[in-house]
Amino acid sequence: KEGRWAIVTVSNWLEEDVIICGMYASCEQKEREIWMEDMEKRMLGREGYRMMVGDLNFVMDTQWDKVGGNKKNGLRGKKQQESWEENLGVRDVWRERNPNTVGTTWEERGNNKRKKVRTRIDRWLIDKRLEEEGKVGEIDIDRTRTSDHDMVRCQIVIKEGAEGAAMREHQEQ
Repeated sequence: KEGRWAIVTVSNWLEEDVIICGMYASCEQKEREIWMEDMEKRMLGREGYRMMVGDLNFVMDTQWDKVGGNKKNGLRGKKQQESWEENLGVRDVWRERNPNTVGTTWEERGNNKRKKVRTRIDRWLIDKRLEEEGKVGEIDIDRTRTSDHDMVRCQIVIKEGAEGAAMREHQEQ
């Protein structure tokens, strides 16, 4: 029931530490809201570029993030994500780049394709400074046949210094 998480801090990669938080939020609505509030407190104590990624088990907008099912359901967690965006400085870059695109990352299993529910519950929430500084490259949803969840792929662009270029050249010889 309870959500799960893992936090990794990467140092000496960008100008500041990069804090990557992998998450799986609870499917239970009230528990998910409480868990998300706790995650915000946990992340507030960490300085650096924040990246929060995973299965959040809710959608932000049923018009653009949900196909099928009851459009009134699936939004519990939205207020908490809005709080993350304001207080942690993260944003949903995929949605910002695709404002009028229906996007889904999860598909209900079953044989009746007309009744299947599809939602965008998996996402990257990326420090807004990384996007503003042009460090977020491609961010795409890659379809898969092996899971009910599709992969959300995010590219972070790092400018390589002379030492890194020299090392790469040496390795290529």
